[in-house]
Amino acid sequence: MIKIKRNGIYSIHISFNINDVNSLIEVFQVALEGGRGEIDLEEQAVINNKSIKKLIITCNNEQDKLSFASSSMFLEMEDEVINNNLDRFEKCSVNLNFYPAELCEVSFGRKNVTIYGFLESS
Repeated sequence: MIKIKRNGIYSIHISFNINDVNSLIEVFQVALEGGRGEIDLEEQAVINNKSIKKLIITCNNEQDKLSFASSSMFLEMEDEVINNNLDRFEKCSVNLNFYPAELCEVSFGRKNVTIYGFLESS
């Protein structure tokens, strides 16, 4: 079950278990190929007083950005960042470890926010 949680002013945590890794690989691959990768969250998140039910990942070769709209959290990342995370998720599926936790740093308004990924035990 993929969960999203705001953890302070400058960080957001995305928690997942080993069963979610293949879904994350698929979503990041869709984004890398120019599509819109979407994951429905099993548990609604509340971030900045907004209800989040879906994580959407797209490729943006300008600047990594975070935005919210229509009950969704949008992560726009450069292809290099997506590739790097794809590689890390693929390794995670084999060695059952996700380290370091940083997925990316994104621009959100006038702040930079770090997105972290955490592999939870099932």
